[in-house]
Amino acid sequence: MKESDSVGARIAQYRKVRGLSQHQLVAISGVSYSMISKVESGHATPSASMVGLIAQALRIDPSRLYGEEEQEQNLDMLPIIRRTLAAIDLMDDSLEPEPLDE
Repeated sequence: MKESDSVGARIAQYRKVRGLSQHQLVAISGVSYSMISKVESGHATPSASMVGLIAQALRIDPSRLYGEEEQEQNLDMLPIIRRTLAAIDLMDDSLEPEPLDE
């Protein structure tokens, strides 16, 4: 199993996607800083109840932290991608798009 496949790596990934620091996750979840730090770094394995608290704080289903819903994970990124693309002007106004058949 790759390191990125671990529960701790997924916690870190979702935490960062949500824009939270470890200290902010501690405040929201009630799990200690040392435990979150150890879990994310792979030095400790979280209990099921701890995964539940962290998942609730991250507003995701706990199964995502276990990697059981890999494809849905990508769906969480869609709002971020849409906002980013909407904020960027991708095409010069003087250019006309080519017809699809070309």
